[in-house]
Amino acid sequence: LLLNRCDEMDGESLLRMVAVAFVWGITNPLLKRGSSGLEKVSDPSRNPLVQIIYEVCFLITNWRYSVPFVANQCGSVLFWVLLSSSELSTASPLVNAITFLFTALFARLFNREPLFTPRKVAGLALILLGVFLTVHAKS
Repeated sequence: LLLNRCDEMDGESLLRMVAVAFVWGITNPLLKRGSSGLEKVSDPSRNPLVQIIYEVCFLITNWRYSVPFVANQCGSVLFWVLLSSSELSTASPLVNAITFLFTALFARLFNREPLFTPRKVAGLALILLGVFLTVHAKS
């Protein structure tokens, strides 16, 4: 069923979906790496609102976080453009499933995280089940 739905899409839409998933998948582990050290940021006054401001300032001024963040947001803009020409019930689950795969691959490459853990396999299985149910419900 999923392959039939992909056959109904034009190649350009499928390429856009993979591009969005790639951008999100590559920036997710970079955002994780760039936010390293955030837990050490603290407000001496212990005011929760001031703590949030300190943390946001830390992230904004850290290029290792802000550059991937901007790229991630560009992926979000591309996703909105994609949704204007694709069916939401097909595009959204496919992009999210492919994003998960790219995130796992790039987390392995950039952060040396294990490629497959029981938790990641369970997450992938649930995502694929969700995509299958979504696509099956549409046909």
